[in-house]
Amino acid sequence: SPPMRGSIGPYEVVRELGRGAMGVVHEVRRPGDPRRLALKLVLAGGRASADALARFRREAEVLARLDHPNVVRVHSFDACEDGPYLVTDLVEGQGLESIIRARYLGPAEAAR
Repeated sequence: SPPMRGSIGPYEVVRELGRGAMGVVHEVRRPGDPRRLALKLVLAGGRASADALARFRREAEVLARLDHPNVVRVHSFDACEDGPYLVTDLVEGQGLESIIRARYLGPAEAAR
């Protein structure tokens, strides 16, 4: 994976939030903008399959069309030398995966 850089596109990297099989999520900010944002970067870049990149683009397009208080807002979708990225609001809190690993969630509780 690429080394931690000071910026990705027009965004300044604040810190890494998480890493998975296909990508990494950073907390970022745009100079002059006080909002805290999350940037999801597909690390596979040019090595990612066409299907994986198309799935990532579809995710960005679908999220960008949603407008609901319980759905994270998409600010931009673009690409850099390392691959495509999606920028959203930063939502603080525990991830669903860690909650599920800690204890079983029934369907109603998981939906909440």
